[in-house]
Amino acid sequence: MHRDLLRLLEQLRAGEFRELAGSRLSVRLAIADSLINRALTDAFASRGGRIREFRLRPLEGNRAIVHLRLARPAFLPAIAIEVQTYRQPAFPGEPALILRWTSLPGVAALASFAARFFDVLPPGTRMMGELIAIDLRVLLAERGFADLLPLIDRAEVGTQPGAIVVTLDVNVR
Repeated sequence: MHRDLLRLLEQLRAGEFRELAGSRLSVRLAIADSLINRALTDAFASRGGRIREFRLRPLEGNRAIVHLRLARPAFLPAIAIEVQTYRQPAFPGEPALILRWTSLPGVAALASFAARFFDVLPPGTRMMGELIAIDLRVLLAERGFADLLPLIDRAEVGTQPGAIVVTLDVNVR
């Protein structure tokens, strides 16, 4: 059954979901931080191991603590920063989630420079002072899902203790 369902989904996707035209889907996913941390650790490792340690701890109120240690230079200590949602992605025009670095404000500019210098940020992620932009268009494309982007009417990313909450409205035209 599992393989049959995957084959059906691949066939629908290959046909640009035309056979589901007129369908709408709204979903709210609470994704445990353990799953997110495994996925991010794997993603960072596949980029050449520039980040030695990464852990995300979601909090209440669209906030999270990010624990981070670079692989090089080895003398840099691990840091823990708090981020808060600054702006939700807007589809189709600006599908970027913008986070604001809220702890250690004086360090944000230095970290932004260091991130560019050591090339540690994944594709689609950039720092601009205290703001961190995560371009969902680039993240989807890098994982082979760029064709799903036109289906998304709305995406909202929130937090609750222990989980990232993603709410999606999808419209098959």
